[in-house]
Amino acid sequence: MEWVVTTGSTVEEAKDAALDQLGVDEQEAEFELLEEPRTGLFGRVRGEAKVRARVKPRQPRAKAERGARRRRGDNGGRGRGGRNRNRGKGGDAKNSGDGRNSGDGKSSGDGKASSAGASAGEDRDERPEAPAPEAAGDGPGPANDAAGAPEAERATGSGDRSGRNRGRRGGRNRNRNQRPTGDGENETTKEQAMSEDVTVDEQAEIIEGFLDGLVEAFGVDAEIRRERVDDENVELDLVGADLGLLIGPKGRTLWAIQELSRTVVQRQASGTHHGRVRVDVGGYRQRRKEALERFTRQVAQEVLDSGVARSLEPMGAADRKIVHDTVNELDGIATTSEGEEPRRRVVIVPAD
Repeated sequence: MEWVVTTGSTVEEAKDAALDQLGVDEQEAEFELLEEPRTGLFGRVRGEAKVRARVKPRQPRAKAERGARRRRGDNGGRGRGGRNRNRGKGGDAKNSGDGRNSGDGKSSGDGKASSAGASAGEDRDERPEAPAPEAAGDGPGPANDAAGAPEAERATGSGDRSGRNRGRRGGRNRNRNQRPTGDGENETTKEQAMSEDVTVDEQAEIIEGFLDGLVEAFGVDAEIRRERVDDENVELDLVGADLGLLIGPKGRTLWAIQELSRTVVQRQASGTHHGRVRVDVGGYRQRRKEALERFTRQVAQEVLDSGVARSLEPMGAADRKIVHDTVNELDGIATTSEGEEPRRRVVIVPAD
């Protein structure tokens, strides 16, 4: 997952913005603090906090553990070779040593993968084994290497392409562990996919398609209007009648739509995402912002008069940012955040 860089008036606010952009919980992300806000004259905060974050990478299983798991699967006899071992007991010692098909499929106990010209019921002891030709460019599978099969049995011939003559588990391992060609074409393709830049307009196109399907599923009549706020921000506003269902109590449905939109973009467009697309319904965000600013100033004045901190109700990251920004413009007052999502809240306190 690529790193995202976010800013805020406080470190917590910058982290909240990063979590919004990544669309994950705080326990699933890792952060690096790039810059801290500085306290200027009279306790005023100068500058912004800057952090970078990404989704914690998952650790793959150790190579030794994967090999042990494959060997346990081979011994369990789930592939075609496991059946040969049970049916071929008492036969040739070489064929019954590990109970698996060789790379060229000539040591099959039930006669299903016999060589060309051999009868289906012919005894293996009466049939001499011919050395398998070594295939150019097709090395042995991991399961065969782990069991120590002879080189002649591991090699895959040109006539050994069909799944009937090749052990099922060996075939899957070969595809799963296929290495890129000598010219590094696979490596180059992967690096290009990871380094692609996804512009804010491309993200908006993806989200518009998602919103079209959502509006149709809700059975409402709404139009999507796109507004370019600045170079890095685009707002998509659903306009129509009776859209309260898309807003929900205290905007919770709208916040859920915003998170789903972000997830859709992350799944459909891999690479570095530039800018941010905000979804609104009927101008609700602006009305909510203005009401929250008025309420914050009122509570801040009460804290200034009484000198007692006030804790607000749990809010989403976007609402908490509005409170932080509003209080940051006032003298003698400050904010902090406490609690965990989804019960995280802002506390307005007198400045030191």
